[in-house]
Amino acid sequence: MDYLVLDDRDQHQGDSAAHDTSSGDNVEDADKRPSSEEIISCVFDSLPYIDEEAEARARTGEPLSSEEIANLGLKAIQFMMSFSSRPQAGPLYIHQCWDNHHQVPFPAVDLFSTLSTSFPLYATSLARKIKVLDELRDEVHENWAKAAPGVNMVWVNGRVINENEGSAGSIFGLLRTLQRERGLVKSLVDLGLTSSQAIELLMYPAHSATQNPSIPLETPRKGTTRGSAKAFVVQDDGVEIAEKKTFAISPKFTEFLDGLIDASDRQEGGGVVLYWNDLEEDQRYAAFSPSLQGLLRVHTMSLFSPMLRIRLNLVNVIFVLDLSETRSLSLLGSLSETFVARGFPVRWGFIPDFQGDSLKMARLVYYLKQKYGRDRMMAFIQGISHTHAERRLSSLSWQIVHETFNTLSAGDDFAAIARGDVPIIHEATGEDVLVRAQRYARRLGVGLQGATGKGHAFVNGRYFPVDDNLFRQMSTEVMAQLQILQEMVYTGEIMDTDASLMSTFFYDLPSTFSRRNPYIFVKSAPGGGHLLDAMGLRMFNLPELFSKAGFEEKDGSFILPSDSDALPITMYVIADFDSPEGLELAKEALRFVTNSVRTRVTFIHGPGEMTTGVVSTFISTLVHSGRLSEVPPSRMLEVLADRLDEQLGAFKDELMAGKQLTNAKLFRILQTNRLVARELGLKPGQRCILVNGRLVGPFESGSDFDAEDFEMLEGFEIKQRVGRVMEAIDAVLDGGDALDVFRRAHLVSMASSIIYADQQPDPSEAGLFDSAPKPRTQNYRSLSAGYTWVSHSVTLQRVHASRLAHPFSPCQVSERAEGIK
Repeated sequence: MDYLVLDDRDQHQGDSAAHDTSSGDNVEDADKRPSSEEIISCVFDSLPYIDEEAEARARTGEPLSSEEIANLGLKAIQFMMSFSSRPQAGPLYIHQCWDNHHQVPFPAVDLFSTLSTSFPLYATSLARKIKVLDELRDEVHENWAKAAPGVNMVWVNGRVINENEGSAGSIFGLLRTLQRERGLVKSLVDLGLTSSQAIELLMYPAHSATQNPSIPLETPRKGTTRGSAKAFVVQDDGVEIAEKKTFAISPKFTEFLDGLIDASDRQEGGGVVLYWNDLEEDQRYAAFSPSLQGLLRVHTMSLFSPMLRIRLNLVNVIFVLDLSETRSLSLLGSLSETFVARGFPVRWGFIPDFQGDSLKMARLVYYLKQKYGRDRMMAFIQGISHTHAERRLSSLSWQIVHETFNTLSAGDDFAAIARGDVPIIHEATGEDVLVRAQRYARRLGVGLQGATGKGHAFVNGRYFPVDDNLFRQMSTEVMAQLQILQEMVYTGEIMDTDASLMSTFFYDLPSTFSRRNPYIFVKSAPGGGHLLDAMGLRMFNLPELFSKAGFEEKDGSFILPSDSDALPITMYVIADFDSPEGLELAKEALRFVTNSVRTRVTFIHGPGEMTTGVVSTFISTLVHSGRLSEVPPSRMLEVLADRLDEQLGAFKDELMAGKQLTNAKLFRILQTNRLVARELGLKPGQRCILVNGRLVGPFESGSDFDAEDFEMLEGFEIKQRVGRVMEAIDAVLDGGDALDVFRRAHLVSMASSIIYADQQPDPSEAGLFDSAPKPRTQNYRSLSAGYTWVSHSVTLQRVHASRLAHPFSPCQVSERAEGIK
C-alpha cells in the first residue's frame, strides 16, 4: 500500500497571512515568504564545516558518531546564542538568509522552538558546522555542579511542576496550572501590588526556608536548684542574677527542635512531677560516668539503650495518665522491669489526671510520696498493677486499692485521703500540691484523655499521645535528641563543665514554648512531623473565602491595641456570643488585646440557630458599622463582663449616635456569617479562631482558650508564617514605608492566607499518606546564565515560567506551550 505524505506544517501560516493582509497588499508575496525551517536550513547551508574531517564525513554520508551525538546539546545552545536576535556574545549577527527585508533574525524563543520541533533535520549540520565556544562550555560545566546533567524541570512562579501539572507535556495539566497561578497573582494584585511584585512575593525564599538559622541558648548557670529540674543562679544580696551561657546549635536541627514544650514543673515551683528514678541521685547508677564524653563512645543507633552509661538526666519522659485505668497502672508498673532495671538512660516521671476517680488516686499517690517517699509510692502502684493482672481484672477495683494501701501501714485513713480531707501541702511553699499539679496540667494542655484515650507523654518536651506506637516513636525521638548533644560534644560546643545544664537543656531552648495548647500545635507534613498533637493544619485563602460568602470588613471593624505601629496578626473570633462559652472566648480575646501590640481582633457571630441576642447584636453592630476600633479593649471588656442589657444598649446608642441596624440588616449579616462558617467547614455554633488564614479549632465543648493561649498563638504564627510574609513584603516593597498601619495589616493578613493556603496539598492528592506542602523556590536563579539563558517576556505578565532543559531532549512542554498566550 502506498502512502502520500504532505508537509502541511506551514499551511496555517499561509492562511493567517492571507487573512491579515489588507486589500492593498500582495497576498502572493506573503505566501511565498520562506518558512522558519527554510531560513534555518539556509543559515546552515551557508556555514563552513568546522574542519576537513567533518566535511569529509558529511560528503560520504557517514552517520553521526557517539562523540558527535554527545555534543549535540552544547552545539544547539551555541547555535541559538549565535544566531538569535539577542546574541550573548559579540555584536548582532547579520545574515543573508534573514526574512522581511530588514535582516532581522529570529527571537531566541522562536529559534529554540523551531530547532526543537525539527531537530533530526539539523542534527548533522549542528554536529559538523557549529563550534562551541570555551566560555559556553565552561558555563554548562559550572551549572552541572548545581543541577544534574540532562535533567528537565519546569517552574511556574517558582513552583516545581509535576507530571500531572504539565511537566510531562500534558497541555491540559499545564493549562490548569497556568490558570491557577494567574488566579493567585490576581489575588495579590487586588491587594495593591503590581504583577511583578506579586510574583516576587510568591517566590520569596523565606516562605520555604528554615527559620532561625542559629539558635542561641541562654541558660541560668550556677547556684541553687529550683523545682524537679535544676536551674542554676547566682545570689547577690537576695536578688537572683543569672550567669548566661550561649550554645550555638547547627541550623540543620532548627526544624526538628520546633514544637518543644517546657514540661518541667519549675514554673509551678517543683514537687509536681512524680519521678520513678533519678540517674544523678540514685545509687543504682553509681557505676555510670558523669562525663558527657560518653556520648562519643556509643554508636548513634545505640544511644537509646543500656549501652549509654552516663549519670546525667539527659532524657526526661513525663506521662500524664488516668490512674483509675488499669492500663495506666500497668504502664507505670512495668517501667521498673522493662526500662529502669535494664539500665536505660531515661528519667521517668508522671503526674495523675484529676478527673473523676483519677482524682482520688492522685490524692493517694501524692500523699504517699509526700509522707513516705518515692519507694512507698512505687510499691503502691506496682502492687495494684500486679494484683489486677493476677486476677485478670480490666477495670479498677477499689477494694484492691484499699487493701494495697493498708499493706503500707500508712498513718491516715484511706477514705479520708481519697475524699481530700487530708491536705497535701508542699513544705517549701505551703501550697496544696494538687492545686499546683492541676495548674501544671492546664499549662501543658492535657485533659482527661489523649488522642487515643490513653493519656499523654512528653519526651524532653516533645509531645506524643500514649498509644501502641509510643515507645517506637519515643525511641526515634530520643536518638535524634541525643545525636544533637553528641554532635555538640564532638565539636566542643558542650563540655563536661556544662553537665549541670543538661537535664533542662531542651526545656531552656529559646524556641521551646512555656505552655501548650493542642489546637495551636498542628501536624506538620511528612519530613517535619513534630508539631502535631491534634488536627492537621488548615489554611484558607481569605480573599477567596470572603468573596464566596459575601463578607465585607472595614478598617474600623477591628478592636485595636492601645499603642502599636504594626499589626501583622489579624484574628477573627467566630462563636455564638449569646452563649456562655462564646462570650467567654470573646472576653479572653479582649484581655489578650489589652496587653498585645501586634494583633487586631474582630468578631463573627455564628449561632446555632438563626437568632440574635443582646450581646451578639451589640457586637455585630459595632463590627459592621466600623465603630469597633473606637472602643478601647479594656472598655469593651468591662461592658461585656457586666453583661447588663441596659448598659449594652446605652453604650451602643452612644457609639452609633442613635443610628441602629435594622432587623433585616442584622438578618443579612447573620446569613453572611453562616456562609463564612460553612466555607470553613464549621457547624453552627462552633467556636474557632481564624488567624491570617489559618483555622484554629473548632474547640470542643468545655475546652478553654484563654488570653495566654491567644498570646502563644500570636507568637507561634509570627514565627511559623507571618514573620516570613512580613520579611517578604519589606523586601518586595523596599520597606513598605508608604503603607499606613491599616493597609499594611490588611496586606499581611491577606497575603499570608494566599501564600500558605497555596502551599497546602490539593485535596485530590490526599490519600492513604499525606502529601507534603509545596513551597516555591528561586534556586534556578542561581544557575549561570551568560550564554545558556533564553527569555521571553510579555507586558503585564502574571505568570513567570522557567524551564531547565536539555536541548537534545524532546521539548514537549515547549511545543505544547507555544500556542498558550
